[in-house]
Amino acid sequence: MEKEFNIKGWKNIFYILGWIGVINLFFWAYQIIAYFIYNQGERFFTNNFHRRVYNWGIFMFIIFIILLITIVIAAWNSNFVRNLVEQQTDKTGIQMKCLNINFGISIDKTTRVQKIRITNNEGNTIPKFLVQKVASDGTSTTLTTIDTGLSGYTSTSVDISELVSGDKIRVIPYAQSSSGINYECSLDTVKELLI
Repeated sequence: MEKEFNIKGWKNIFYILGWIGVINLFFWAYQIIAYFIYNQGERFFTNNFHRRVYNWGIFMFIIFIILLITIVIAAWNSNFVRNLVEQQTDKTGIQMKCLNINFGISIDKTTRVQKIRITNNEGNTIPKFLVQKVASDGTSTTLTTIDTGLSGYTSTSVDISELVSGDKIRVIPYAQSSSGINYECSLDTVKELLI
């Protein structure tokens, strides 16, 4: 008499998964091949059949885990790659916008208070400027930030009365990304003026 194939506890999960695989053509191909190799002359639905259902359930569980991991990695990678491409596109767009910035700075001597005039020489709006004082020893301090934007072919004035002879004014323009974030332009577009 053949020993009964006993499934208890959590092993039932694999046995149930094995029976879910019954609708799979590969399951039946596996069963028929295994029957002809191991059970010649016996009934088809023996304890060996149930053991193979259990083993098929383990196989289905492993395939399910691999599939789940693959889907998670694919979803993560697609978001990761999409974000990377968007960031790179933003950086390239910022660099192009910075190259198109053309502005000038000059001292406005028409008033009693010393002022610097920033003029946008292009039709593009420059969203923000950072105005710094560079002392003769090379240290820089921020005087003001103009974040109201400077429309094309317009100018604005900034009070610079705290400067002394030998100081420099540095004006750093910003460009706006397609997502609406302002980024500081590189040193190529920075303008300096000796007082």
